Amino acid sequence: SNLHSCPLDRCRDSPMAATIPVVVPNCKWAQRTNCVMLSIVIPNLDPALAKVTITETSFTFQYPRPGSTGIYELKFDFFGTIDPSRCRQNYSVRDVDFLLIRKEEGSYWDRLNKGPKITSLKCDWDRWKDEFGPDSEREEEETEKKYKEISNTWGDGIGDLIKQFNSTGQLAEMENVDWLPPPPK
Repeated sequence: SNLHSCPLDRCRDSPMAATIPVVVPNCKWAQRTNCVMLSIVIPNLDPALAKVTITETSFTFQYPRPGSTGIYELKFDFFGTIDPSRCRQNYSVRDVDFLLIRKEEGSYWDRLNKGPKITSLKCDWDRWKDEFGPDSEREEEETEKKYKEISNTWGDGIGDLIKQFNSTGQLAEMENVDWLPPPPK
């Protein structure tokens, strides 16, 4: 008898294994050029009961459903390749988060998995960053500051242009707009 057997193994080994209901848990994902972040939402998850297998090309998560028969299971092949030795997981009261380090840094994947769409998989917009956007908060702050400066500078000029258009019914000639920079020589 195995003292440390997983309840999932007992379910799978039983003669009724074919009839055990499998539920795909709700999950969210986001990515960067070097990693993929995946959250599986199962409240009050006990890490000792979870069975996780991460290979370079696939991901499997299984967990017994509390208070009922059956299991939660999320199983798929990655769109690209992962370095399993560098991946991390963190269990919390609401979910389990996986930081899946990509084998090679590069452009964003078109999707998380190969094969059919996982209907319970959603985008984690709180973690998502644009592929070609700023890489750091400092860059984001600098970009935001530049946009505010441009808005402050051009905002008044555009407002004046709109006022002039509204009063005359015609758009002002571009040479008469003093907020535009002089044309190049």
